[in-house]
Amino acid sequence: MYKTELFHYKEMKVPLTQISDYIVCESEVIRRYNTLKKPPISKNIENWLKDWEIVYNKAAALDLLDITMYRP
Repeated sequence: MYKTELFHYKEMKVPLTQISDYIVCESEVIRRYNTLKKPPISKNIENWLKDWEIVYNKAAALDLLDITMYRP
């Protein structure tokens, strides 16, 4: 039993570098998402919309609260 649980623990263990990469990616997507919330005044609206769709899809893929629920 101990060996089985140890095996499952080792399978689930994630390297710290992988976690930090995820956090960096998530924070970058959130920063870009918040920047793109306001439509541009002087920028081409089609480019802004394309950027918005890309960032929104990345945020949705990461299951960010900003997309899936309301973040207080």
